[in-house]
Amino acid sequence: MYLDRLSQSEHKSERLSLDLFFTIKRHKPDQPLRAIASDRGTWHVLVSDFLKRELHKLHVNDTFELRNSDAIIDDLQSGVLTCSVGVENLYYSLPQQDLLNFVKACIVKDNDEQKFQSESGVTVGGFNEVLTMYLRSTIVMFEGQVVLPRAGVCIVSCVPHVLSRIFLGRVEVCKKECLQDDACRIHRYVDDYLVFVCCEEPKFELHDILNVFDMCGMGLTFTF
Repeated sequence: MYLDRLSQSEHKSERLSLDLFFTIKRHKPDQPLRAIASDRGTWHVLVSDFLKRELHKLHVNDTFELRNSDAIIDDLQSGVLTCSVGVENLYYSLPQQDLLNFVKACIVKDNDEQKFQSESGVTVGGFNEVLTMYLRSTIVMFEGQVVLPRAGVCIVSCVPHVLSRIFLGRVEVCKKECLQDDACRIHRYVDDYLVFVCCEEPKFELHDILNVFDMCGMGLTFTF
C-alpha cells in the first residue's frame, strides 16, 4: 500500500521543520517581502508529493479560471467597462475547515469517488485526514524559533495552488448564481479577477458586483 511506503520514507527524513526564505514584492512597497517555506529534506515533501499527485487528477469546477487569453481580448474589443479585483493574501487566508470540506465535495460530487479511492489507495476520509495532518503540521524554523502558522496554507510546493483552485471554484458557484447574466463576465488568473460589464444598459453596477464578491467570499478579503 502506498501509504505504508510513504510512512517508511518519512522515518528516513533528515529534518522535521520547514525553512523560511523571502521574496521581494515590488508591487507592494508597504509589504515588500513574501514569506515562502521550503520543505526540502523534510517529511513534508513526501506527503506533499502524494497530495499534489492525487489532487492534480481531479476535475475542478473552476468557473472563472482563465484558460485562454483570447477570452479577455474578445471582451476588451466588445466595448465594456472593467474593474480589477484581487484576493488579499490568498493562500494564508484560506479557512482550513471550509477548504477540507470543499476538497471532499470536489472528490465526491465533481469526480468519480470510486476511481479516486482506487488510484490513491485511500478512502476520501483517509485522504482528508492526510491533508489535515499536512496543513496543521507545517512547522517553520526561523532564526532558532519554531513557528506554527495559525491559518491558511503555507506556500510550499504546488499543493497551495491546486487547493486554492478547489476553494475558489466552490466560492465562485455563489458568485455565478448572483451574477448569472451575459451582461457580466468574470475571468480569474490565480488571485486576480477581471470583471467586464456591458456598457449598453448594464444590469449590474460595479458596486453591486463588488458586494457579491464580499458576500460570497467565505471570509476572504478583496481589494479593488
